Amino acid sequence: MADQIRIAYDNLAAVADTSLGVVHDLRNVRRPGDVDLSASPATSRGYTEFESAWDKRRDEISEALDTVAQALAGIAQVFADADAQMSAELRGEGGGS
Repeated sequence: MADQIRIAYDNLAAVADTSLGVVHDLRNVRRPGDVDLSASPATSRGYTEFESAWDKRRDEISEALDTVAQALAGIAQVFADADAQMSAELRGEGGGS
């Protein structure tokens, strides 16, 4: 059995930051503008359906990823705070709870 537990909370914070960057990119995607597919109505219709479905799915993905990123950031902060508190207590600086 291990005598210690090591948590790389800085890695959790980095993953949270990266995830928030992806969320930002998903929410701020640039549209190619109107695509003229008038020569092929079936292709035009298919493109429109795909774009609409992707918009909905992109929103779902960004919401889920935002939730995960916020949770990771919160977990990282809890570990960072606990680490700081335990370090202070070991140095005799903490008042304890």
